[in-house]
Amino acid sequence: MSRTERVKHPTQKSLALMEKIISIHTNPNDLVLDPFMGSGTTGLTCKNLKRNFIGTELEKEYFQIAKKRLG
Repeated sequence: MSRTERVKHPTQKSLALMEKIISIHTNPNDLVLDPFMGSGTTGLTCKNLKRNFIGTELEKEYFQIAKKRLG
């Protein structure tokens, strides 16, 4: 994971890993649900791969990070 990609979440996954998983298991315009979205890597990947995304996060700090990343 590159330094520019890294944010303050202890279990953050790399964009490359999530792109591989999401592109294998979904098609463009599919809907992806991430009920524990953390820093928003899944949502960012969905945005890049033209997937629809719904994410929720209980921790306010991580929600704010995800919100900023997803723009």
